[in-house]
Amino acid sequence: MFTVLDRISWPGRPDKPNEDICGVSGDWAWVIDTSIFPGTTPVMHEKSDATWLARFADERLSNLAPQAEDGATLLRHVMEEARTAYRAVAPAERHDDFVAWPLGAMTLVRRRGSALDVWTFGDTTAYVRQPDGAVATLKRFWSQCRA
Repeated sequence: MFTVLDRISWPGRPDKPNEDICGVSGDWAWVIDTSIFPGTTPVMHEKSDATWLARFADERLSNLAPQAEDGATLLRHVMEEARTAYRAVAPAERHDDFVAWPLGAMTLVRRRGSALDVWTFGDTTAYVRQPDGAVATLKRFWSQCRA
């Protein structure tokens, strides 16, 4: 099981909500960094659809991760749910206008005994403190790490 030691993120501004989030659920942990093309009118959240996407993915991962067996399948499922939820609310003219959709980068980690399975896309970074006190940096790679 993961223990959150600290959460580091720029706080944003009152007029621009923070579009980053991280979470843990059992043997799973994740870092999500979302964004939206500047000037895009929000449809899912009062200030930013990127904020909606980060919160949506965090909530769904929290609920689904404990029963998941594979990170890629878990992520694919959450992304499809997000797509369906977005299209249910967004005006029809935005359904295929992918520039107007919120998007994100992510690192997802699953602990299996002394091994970590890591899935990442985009530019997120996660730091994992190992039992000996050393810190592993997980960034921009697909692999399996030994803890």
